[in-house]
Amino acid sequence: MAYFDTNPKKLKEDLLVSIDRGNTALPDFQREFVWQPGQTLALIVSLAQRFPAGSLLRLEIGADNVFQAREFSGASPLSENITPQFLMLDGQQRLTSLYQALYGKGEHRYYFSFRKLLFLKKSLEDAFFFERVKDQKAPYQTIEPQVIWGVLPLEVIFGGKGFYEWLYERFAKQLNIMRIAGKAPDYDLGDDRTVEEIAKLYRSYIEPLERYEFPVVTLARETSLEAVCTIFETLNSTGVKLSVFDLLNARFFYLGLNLRNLWLQALENARYFKRFDIDPYYVLQVISAVETRTTIKRGDILKLKPDIVSKHWDDAIYGMEEALDMLFRQCGVFKPDLLSYNTILVPLAAIFMKYRHLKQEAKGALRIKLKCWYWCSVFSQKYESNPTTQSITDLEELSIWIDGGNSPSSVTEFKFEPTNLFHTTFRQRAVYRGILSLLLSKRLLDFHSEKPVDDSVMEANGVDDHHIFPDAYLQVNYPALKENERNSIVNRTLIDRATNQSIGKKAPSLYLQEIENAWGNATNLDRVLESHFLPSSTQSSLRQNDFESFRRERAENLYNLILEATCKEE
Repeated sequence: MAYFDTNPKKLKEDLLVSIDRGNTALPDFQREFVWQPGQTLALIVSLAQRFPAGSLLRLEIGADNVFQAREFSGASPLSENITPQFLMLDGQQRLTSLYQALYGKGEHRYYFSFRKLLFLKKSLEDAFFFERVKDQKAPYQTIEPQVIWGVLPLEVIFGGKGFYEWLYERFAKQLNIMRIAGKAPDYDLGDDRTVEEIAKLYRSYIEPLERYEFPVVTLARETSLEAVCTIFETLNSTGVKLSVFDLLNARFFYLGLNLRNLWLQALENARYFKRFDIDPYYVLQVISAVETRTTIKRGDILKLKPDIVSKHWDDAIYGMEEALDMLFRQCGVFKPDLLSYNTILVPLAAIFMKYRHLKQEAKGALRIKLKCWYWCSVFSQKYESNPTTQSITDLEELSIWIDGGNSPSSVTEFKFEPTNLFHTTFRQRAVYRGILSLLLSKRLLDFHSEKPVDDSVMEANGVDDHHIFPDAYLQVNYPALKENERNSIVNRTLIDRATNQSIGKKAPSLYLQEIENAWGNATNLDRVLESHFLPSSTQSSLRQNDFESFRRERAENLYNLILEATCKEE
């Protein structure tokens, strides 16, 4: 008797429709959807080019099914009247991301920019993009901006009435209205050519999404629970992407421990886990680090026993929460993209877990040492490679330091070359993010409200890192500068959206004068500039538009800030 079959299934007609109708669900022990929108975008681009994206594994549900079913994230809740036919065992992240993107569910909306291909001659990777939905007002959700900017919402194809209804009944009519008004978009080719070219692009890059087929392995309903867990492990050993947490969850579930429920409870109670999109795998690494003191490698995490996990789970959750609290409140790490390394959370949380029972005054001294170590690790880029080995080394050395012994090597051996700042861009993620969060920890002031920038001000005013000397200005006035010199961290700071839009291509002397005139107070502007570690006097390099002098001065200011943070202040 065959216990499984393998058949290709169409993404649109078989898989996503089945998810939308509740015919395909997830076993309750599976972890939540964790993919970032960038991962979803990469998958969509891959499918549009007809590249293989792995196989899927599902279990046919029988009358004696022992797994509790739950809906995919974004799909309608299962009801008593809906009995799923299949449980998806492997493929949750891929299918959830595609379902949300192509049905217009979740926190982001995904688009295809035919304007970028027709008019700007961009690559296919540039043509697909996403936007976060805020206050239910996605920028391209109505037909007029879709025509102006030349974008197709992907949800129209899968979750709507289809491409051709959108193209002929909505897009073409709106385009004609704009032509009559003399407001045709820049990519308009005239007559019917625009519509024809868009239809060609659809057939080349969107239709492949509709017609895409995944190889699907379907386990028969007679497959035992033990066999399902064994299949999970076999798939993992042959290279299929199944998370360690998923594997342990399946195994522990069989042994009576619902790891997923523990994690959901942690997400509900912890202050920072959702904010930083914490992977439960890090919690397991913390447990392994404290229990074994020798390894947090993947293979060893898989060997953890349920009694060990149960014993340390609450303490590990506490340690991770304390680590995030320190980073958030004392290190200016207000959001995930300000954290230099995710992996550095493991030794940091392990130390907080290990020293949980210290008295309050001792915990203050502990944080001082941990902040010093954190900044040394960030600016020496210790976690750039071999983070698992570095974590265990740091855990041992930090424990000795906290117990009154020698300082860890990350601190004693720390060195930083200030001239590196001239070429440090966002590609050097650790140092770049480290400086931005370090500035935030110093309570820099908002150019718009003059308030200290915290997480709420960042969100309310759209604060992000931007150029100080605008890139366009430098290209004209300093043509010899290389791209990485124009975009280096010395020429970046955190600026609110409105101020950055007003800056445009202007020289610093001009936009600073405009800000000063608007405020009617030069002293306030000087305070804001100084909080960003920028030169503030009326004769400063910034107000004189002297970029060469400015970047030397700013690099020195940032270097001194780094020395202070790493306990190396001269």
